[in-house]
Amino acid sequence: MDTLDWDPEAVPVSKRPAAAAGLLLVLLYMTPAASCRAQSISVDTVPSYGTLGFITGSVSGADPETHQVAVYIHIEGSGWWSKPTTTSPSVPIDEGGGFSANVGTGGPGSLDSRAVIFCAALLPEADVPPVASGAVRIPASLQPLAIDCRERFGRTLAFAGHTWAVKEAPLPVDPGQNIFSDRTEDVFVDQDGLHLRVAFHEGVWWSTEVVLLTHFGYGTYSVQTSSELDDLDANITFGMFTWDSYGDEEAVPGAVNREIDFEDSRWTISSDLTNAQMVVQPYTTSDNLRRYTIPELSGDPALTRFFQWQPASIHFVALTGHHSPAAFAAPDVIDNYLYTHSPPSRYVPTAGREYFRLNLWINSQEVGGGGAALQPADGEEVEVVVTDVVYVPEPGVLLSQCAGVAGLALLALRRRLNSRPRSSKSSSLPTNGRLRIQPASLVHRMSR
Repeated sequence: MDTLDWDPEAVPVSKRPAAAAGLLLVLLYMTPAASCRAQSISVDTVPSYGTLGFITGSVSGADPETHQVAVYIHIEGSGWWSKPTTTSPSVPIDEGGGFSANVGTGGPGSLDSRAVIFCAALLPEADVPPVASGAVRIPASLQPLAIDCRERFGRTLAFAGHTWAVKEAPLPVDPGQNIFSDRTEDVFVDQDGLHLRVAFHEGVWWSTEVVLLTHFGYGTYSVQTSSELDDLDANITFGMFTWDSYGDEEAVPGAVNREIDFEDSRWTISSDLTNAQMVVQPYTTSDNLRRYTIPELSGDPALTRFFQWQPASIHFVALTGHHSPAAFAAPDVIDNYLYTHSPPSRYVPTAGREYFRLNLWINSQEVGGGGAALQPADGEEVEVVVTDVVYVPEPGVLLSQCAGVAGLALLALRRRLNSRPRSSKSSSLPTNGRLRIQPASLVHRMSR
């Protein structure tokens, strides 16, 4: 191709804008069409939950001869894994822009069939894809030209106006290297609420966990229970928490999964009177963990726990009885803790792709178990009943994300709520009652 010489000083001032525009058109004409197209990747199909197989997808804007696709799967409690294998962590792109990857290479004896997230990343052929082998996040060094992810889930149930996925793992996974049951007798909803059980089947103990299938972000998360959690078995933990499986939170050292917890547990120490805790992970950091005591509940087992998550703070509140986060009396408060963003000692996670979760699991092997078999301390099955879960969005955060008529409507609503008289016994937290958000599709696509 001949060299194009252009001297702007040789063009009269009055004609320079037109000349520059003409040069731009010439350069665009001379540029190969492929380099002008945006590079993109799409995960088009994934195997049905519980089966092994291939994912397929398509790529555009990239030369198949000079690009490749790195594939990653996420298994609940087991982490991220490179596919087809850790030694062959990428697949080629065919001439038509398609790709296919075997995501069941672990075989029937693995948990590949229980993977819930599938990601495909477009990379130059010269790049070596970073390998994931049970990692807590997609590899931090991955710098894709484009990436697409698709989620799938197994058994689901409806509770508190939302759709929840039931975690299933017939092999040991975290937390605590438990196995997790999706049996209908272990996780179910009836007129009393959502039941989670630690139960004994086929000679082994099974734990349970459910995942709320909507990404909420900042706001108030409230859980009501009707079980005697003051007397929970010392080897059992009941958790109410956020968790981001993608693990791309960069602002919080050591806590990439945006984990915020309420946990009821004595961690195998039956004499511990502080039987519950409020946590911003990592719990080992000073001020990130606050232990407290759930009082004796034999007369009335009702509890409400909620945290209000804002960009600069997290306010934890534990209450006896069932209450709205917007209205409760001072005597109802068991404990509360205001955690503020104050680097480099304290970091409030940023909102991301976290899901809210509930679980009931055996902690005896993780803490103080000495490698003993996982089981409740008294050898009895355990059940916790959750009567309601409510999410209330943070008005200020919603307002910042909206514009036009929707933004003005939210502003008017917030002003109306703030103008209402407050009871002297009510919480001052800026929440406004219950908002039920319709469940999303059971197959979600996340692109970035």
